[in-house]
Amino acid sequence: MLKQEEAFEVFSNSWEIDGSVHTRSVRIYYTKEWDIQIEEYLTGDNLEQIYGDWDHEEFVIIKRIDAPMLMILLFKHAFNQSEPLSLSSLKVLFRENGLNFDNQMWS
Repeated sequence: MLKQEEAFEVFSNSWEIDGSVHTRSVRIYYTKEWDIQIEEYLTGDNLEQIYGDWDHEEFVIIKRIDAPMLMILLFKHAFNQSEPLSLSSLKVLFRENGLNFDNQMWS
């Protein structure tokens, strides 16, 4: 049974660059309104050069009324791509198909 505001990790990866460990994780939350929040969390020294901090979190929120279209887009993407999905490519997919979403971030 799904619980509101509980995190479901759908992807996690870590790698080393020049002796520094970097990570990427993606989680899905359901807000108290049952909207869908997809969050990407990154850590690593190179992020400090880009965002001014060693970690970065960005997320999109899709209203629950748009969940059927979200499912179609995700399955369409999953069956037709050979590369992993990223939050950036997910936002492009949403824009190209007219799916409304709220985008927020913090570093």
